[in-house]
Amino acid sequence: MYKIDHKIPKYLFKLREVLIEDFEEYLKGNFVNLTVNRRKLIKNAVGCFVLNLNKSVIARKDTFGITLDESNYSKKIIVNGRDTKRKVSYTYTRSLFQFLHQKDYGDLTIGGEVEDYGFIGKEWVATVFSRSYFKVNDKLKEMYDKHVVRPETFDLLDDVVKLRDENKKEKTYRINEYAKRAIAHAKRYNKFSLGVEVLFRDTRLDAQIYKVFNKDFNHGGRSVMVSEYQRLSGEKRDEVIIGGDSTCCYDYKGFEPSIAYSIKQEIMEGDPYTLDVLHENGYEPETARKLAKAIFIICLNCDNITQAKRALSMWISENMDLEKLHKQGKIPSKMIPTAEVIDIMLDYHHMIGEVFFSSHRGYCVQNVGAEINDFVLDSMIQNHKTLVVQVHDDFRCTIEKEQELKDTMHKAYEHVLGFSDNCHIVKES
Repeated sequence: MYKIDHKIPKYLFKLREVLIEDFEEYLKGNFVNLTVNRRKLIKNAVGCFVLNLNKSVIARKDTFGITLDESNYSKKIIVNGRDTKRKVSYTYTRSLFQFLHQKDYGDLTIGGEVEDYGFIGKEWVATVFSRSYFKVNDKLKEMYDKHVVRPETFDLLDDVVKLRDENKKEKTYRINEYAKRAIAHAKRYNKFSLGVEVLFRDTRLDAQIYKVFNKDFNHGGRSVMVSEYQRLSGEKRDEVIIGGDSTCCYDYKGFEPSIAYSIKQEIMEGDPYTLDVLHENGYEPETARKLAKAIFIICLNCDNITQAKRALSMWISENMDLEKLHKQGKIPSKMIPTAEVIDIMLDYHHMIGEVFFSSHRGYCVQNVGAEINDFVLDSMIQNHKTLVVQVHDDFRCTIEKEQELKDTMHKAYEHVLGFSDNCHIVKES
């Protein structure tokens, strides 16, 4: 996701200055009169690009998504629910990407082409569009390496709680008691994390987090780490060192289903994502489990089955190569009938049927999960002076604090839900 902001850390200032100088020469060659105000707009557009370029470099990626939708640039930057005076010029962002493309700093691909169609209501309409992205070329990589020296420490993150609307656009909010607690939690964790060295292959990772809520503070609340840790594979995460020590990882087995069953005071039997009917219908077990997990999460977070079918179709298009899977004999046909597989999952989990499509009635599983996660992170810092890094429902800390982590995870689950029969913690590494 292209972050639309121009506030950047000091270590990126030199790179921004060099790119601004080159960009302004390009604009002059196109007979643009560079007034004081225009120079300010140019500086902000370049700063925004540098911010996102840096994110991609840190993530070891040479391609990143961008947005050229003008509506995304119309609002001011939001920090902890409040509008700021910061904005990024759409006009000069478009010009900047044209300049970068023409000067061989990178390859620009502009999206918007229809990639797939589907039914919305009773209408057959375009549902999936190609995305715009920028591929960094060697010329820009060399410039980055020449002018950017990453610091040994990181700036304390200021924007730590985000609230998104139904279209996943960030929106403003009033600071209520729940928001205050969420902001305080993230800031406590981030301040502590800056004093602990987290390394991946000799590169220090920024372990700071921000929290994302959806529609209101009763939905979502998951923590997202600003560094690339959450994008690493499980095997690569095992290489991470915290405070100079090797690490271990524990997670909650079937986290979201276990919470849903606990909310309804029911016992969860077996693997909630193993649906025998899918196997009988010709789905290979591993593929079936992956599909079942997606269906479960989607049905928890959608308001109705129509919305769920649409969301599942989108998930399938983004995460499954149907032609390849069918050729390998892992799925029975080149098309997955969304209504049918959703019904299979709902029938299997009929005991907790009220939890699906019902977040408006207070069954906010992800919100409960976020509370459990926050308890684990806070408790490990307060009681054991130990940093835990987290991806969704798995937690990593030093081997020395392995037992303390496992005990804290169990205590967190019971503290939030008051019912621990469905709490199953497994060691991943």
